[in-house]
Amino acid sequence: MPGIGNVINYIVPVDSMTITDQKQYREAAVAKLLERARAKNLGDMPDVRDLQLNLIDFVAAPTTDDWQTAALAAVNGFYTCFAGQVSPQVPVNRVICYYGVNILTIPNPVSRLIFRKGGVAGNIAAVFDLEKLESFQNIAGFFTQPVVYDPQDIYAAQVRAKIATGAVSRVVLWALVAEPRGTTIA
Repeated sequence: MPGIGNVINYIVPVDSMTITDQKQYREAAVAKLLERARAKNLGDMPDVRDLQLNLIDFVAAPTTDDWQTAALAAVNGFYTCFAGQVSPQVPVNRVICYYGVNILTIPNPVSRLIFRKGGVAGNIAAVFDLEKLESFQNIAGFFTQPVVYDPQDIYAAQVRAKIATGAVSRVVLWALVAEPRGTTIA
């Protein structure tokens, strides 16, 4: 369940959860996001919405509004999850919270999901074993602890290829954005 501490972070397969469990994980992610947004002076009740890849949630937008990695060219290579954008930056008035993943490419061509602060060469914020989902014959899961990025953070989310397909992989990161009330652009 959410709140077990920052020491242990792993993926909980969706099929092993009840609908109530899933709701609690998402609510815990929203609570963590709102806590950080308030700490960053985005207002007492900022707006919360799903992340938009190609429009306003990165300083430099990815090349497409579609969850896909870069082409998986080499086994054990690391590839961005952001459709060509390697090290996105959070805009000045937003906080972003990642709370789960869904792998749409079958068979699963990736083994790890790594979040970093400071870009692709930055410090590791969280690592998730994506093969755990496969072992449960599942394609989706919640993180036990959300991964949160503050305004102006440069960061990275990468997957490690376990097969070289030469094609993109569909790795959907579940993410929420908090921003000052009234600034949402759809």
